Amino acid sequence: MDTLYFIDFRGNWESGIEKKISKQCEVMSRSIGRCERINISRNLSPILRKMLYMLPFLTPYDYKKILKILPMQGCYIRYNKIDFRGILAIRKIHKKKCKIVIEIPTFPYDNELTGITRILYYKDYISRNLLKKYVNRIVTFSDDNTIFCVPTICISNAADIESISLSNKQINTEEIQLIAVASLQFWHGYDRVIEGMGKYYQNGGLAKIIFHIVGDGDQLNYYKQLIKKYRLQDKVFLHGRKTGTALDQIYDLADIAIDSMGRHRSGVFYNSSLKGKEYLAKGLPVISGVKTELDSYPDFPYYLRIPADDSILDIDSLIRFYKKIYIGVSRNEVQNQIRSFCEKNFSFQACYDKVIQFFKDDDTL
Repeated sequence: MDTLYFIDFRGNWESGIEKKISKQCEVMSRSIGRCERINISRNLSPILRKMLYMLPFLTPYDYKKILKILPMQGCYIRYNKIDFRGILAIRKIHKKKCKIVIEIPTFPYDNELTGITRILYYKDYISRNLLKKYVNRIVTFSDDNTIFCVPTICISNAADIESISLSNKQINTEEIQLIAVASLQFWHGYDRVIEGMGKYYQNGGLAKIIFHIVGDGDQLNYYKQLIKKYRLQDKVFLHGRKTGTALDQIYDLADIAIDSMGRHRSGVFYNSSLKGKEYLAKGLPVISGVKTELDSYPDFPYYLRIPADDSILDIDSLIRFYKKIYIGVSRNEVQNQIRSFCEKNFSFQACYDKVIQFFKDDDTL
């Protein structure tokens, strides 16, 4: 295959997603031949984009950009809801005997929007059932064997390990510092941590727990209310959105990273998060409130999973987890073991090998 076309449904990704897409293209180019990225998003305001999603015969995507490059041999589409015009474009690609693979970043995703905004999914709900006629595989970070009646390629989210530095903290046994980095949506569930801390101190807990939350979003005011309710102003810090050196400085304070704790709220019970892999690349142990691929490594000692429900985080179990990892052990040893594990299992090359092989095989249509 001379060229694989990477179809980008939306060009205004946040920096972390943008870096991921660039790395995907780099790995595929190195392994397949050439990967050319095509952004089909129209340059619209967020409000106008949502309006076009809701109107039945309009679309925020410029599908003509895809059709201009026909014929093509391989097409990788990063999915961001589909409409009927998108189905027509995919059908035309399919007719040219092109291998079509769609990546769905989160599945299921219907519950990510609530209230009136759920109308955004109506066109997608109608159109996505036609994907099975034209799409060869769906790449998923879930554990589903099929999605929309299309066979899946199940992979893990990957970390750009070379671009991520190890955290740089000296062991301090007098306190345990946690970090969570996210866009603060309801499915991140950090209220479980805050309330767990609140109850722990109400019951006379003596250990000093510090929780750094990095990011902003819909849940920010709710977290502020909880911090005030439990008088945790000196223990839970809302840093806002940080990148680069400013973010690394907060990472350098952390002992343990908190992955998504409320994915069950959006109907997701298996999650392979991008941020979780970045935590591992930083050399940090991880706590998750939903099943992840790390559950498949029972001998990996730097992972703690709590129930996928709204129960609060048990701070005593957190303290035991911390002590098991760090007491009497070199910080560098812990970091290097976690990072080596990440390099082996969650590099882009390791994670996308199955996708690359599908495009390279001649008998997989």
